[in-house]
Amino acid sequence: MDESHDAPRDDDAPPSKTERKKAMLALQALGEELVALSHEQLARFDLPETLLDAVRAVQRITQHEARRRQGQFIGKLMRDIDPHSIRLEIDRIKGVSAAATAQMHRLERWRERLIEDDKALDALLAEQPHCDALTVQHLRQLVRNARRERADTKPPKAFRQLYQQLKTLLDNEKTPPMSEKDRIKIGLVSISDRASKGVYQDEGIPALQGWFEAALVSPWTTVTRLIPDERPQIEATLKELADVEGCHLVLTTGGTGPAPRDVTPEATLAVADREMPGFGEQMRQISLRFVPTAILSRQVGVIRGKTLIINLPGQPKSIKETLEGLKDADGKAVVHGIFAAVPYCIDLIGGPYVETHEAVIKAFRPKSAIRPKPGG
Repeated sequence: MDESHDAPRDDDAPPSKTERKKAMLALQALGEELVALSHEQLARFDLPETLLDAVRAVQRITQHEARRRQGQFIGKLMRDIDPHSIRLEIDRIKGVSAAATAQMHRLERWRERLIEDDKALDALLAEQPHCDALTVQHLRQLVRNARRERADTKPPKAFRQLYQQLKTLLDNEKTPPMSEKDRIKIGLVSISDRASKGVYQDEGIPALQGWFEAALVSPWTTVTRLIPDERPQIEATLKELADVEGCHLVLTTGGTGPAPRDVTPEATLAVADREMPGFGEQMRQISLRFVPTAILSRQVGVIRGKTLIINLPGQPKSIKETLEGLKDADGKAVVHGIFAAVPYCIDLIGGPYVETHEAVIKAFRPKSAIRPKPGG
């Protein structure tokens, strides 16, 4: 039995020394990016005065050791803010588009899959039916060479070449133009006292973003929030994402166990127009394959207006298994993941038509609800 599968999260357990150090270094690195910005660019951020003063102070320091100490101080101050909003604004300032970032991560994920899984190339070619024989042959050779490099700990020449070959292949995809109404807007909410304070680095939102990069064919965008286990703040965040941001789907991670501060289900039900109990039931069915404590999880699914809201586990491995379900050695579904039902639910409440990569998760719709593919 895999005890690493997400059981109800004990958010009161003390973080390890490694977790604390990793989180602090990540915040310091983000602080260094703030320091590199101009005064005009810094004005675009909603930063506490103490943090803004600290950033401006280090910009005036020239002595190395003094700058290092001030950088550590900035890292400590950043424990009290949402690093995701800062990261997004920095990317906007640098001109890094969300689409370009998503494509980069998609290429990296394909490269890893090709190196780790013999069946991955077949899955890639199923998505790229117009890939010519010469390109296929080149891909096979690069995969073999990259595996050999990794096994022999040699410089990653083929590893880098494989990325460039994938970039050439996937950047040339013939994708029909999409209007904004075809784009699904997804709210991602990580609920954790410690992660929201910067005690450790949140893993839930990055895991969800990585999964959507692999799973969705349709265009998508995300709005992220990292908040503590405070019921009023959870309720306010869910309302904001549904009513103000206009998200079609909102996924939360964390806070669904029986501990006193696990209040995500209560907050979710409080903002709901209708409950969708099947989502919680199916998530527990999946998790029970791994740990008996899955019965302690209290995830719920609800609808608010035209928004579907679902509580997910907090661990990246559990998030993936809950969304995708479980498959046998031949790739056949043993237990269906909850996301198989999400696109059709979004159809029914007036959202965009969402399509998925079937190698990751096959969206289920009745035949009468399936749109013909272009050219089909």
